[in-house]
Amino acid sequence: MLFLKIILYKFKKMTYNNPYMNKQNEGIKYDEQKPKMGFLFKSFPNALRKVSKQNDYGANKYSPMNWKHVSSERYEDALSRHLILALENPNAIDESGQEHLAAVAWNALALIELRQNMKGQNNDNS
Repeated sequence: MLFLKIILYKFKKMTYNNPYMNKQNEGIKYDEQKPKMGFLFKSFPNALRKVSKQNDYGANKYSPMNWKHVSSERYEDALSRHLILALENPNAIDESGQEHLAAVAWNALALIELRQNMKGQNNDNS
């Protein structure tokens, strides 16, 4: 029994003195300055579900990833049209069966992605 206590004591001491472990016995990861991607999903699950349905609708109507081959001006126009319709009638549904705000959000995401890719920043860690 004494032997087991000594082993446990040494293990605890090793763990807390390990520079790769914190005091809660968890590994260390220096990612404080990086975005918390999971927080986005926890914050907006319903909105992201609607935008995902919008994405599925477009992928089925055209083809998956087809949107990457369309000019950003088309998405600016679509975003503007859907935003006006959403402001005029918040309960209006577009051809995909979604609220127009889901189309606004999807078009905004497409614009962000296209512009980042044009800048060569598609692997932006910020």
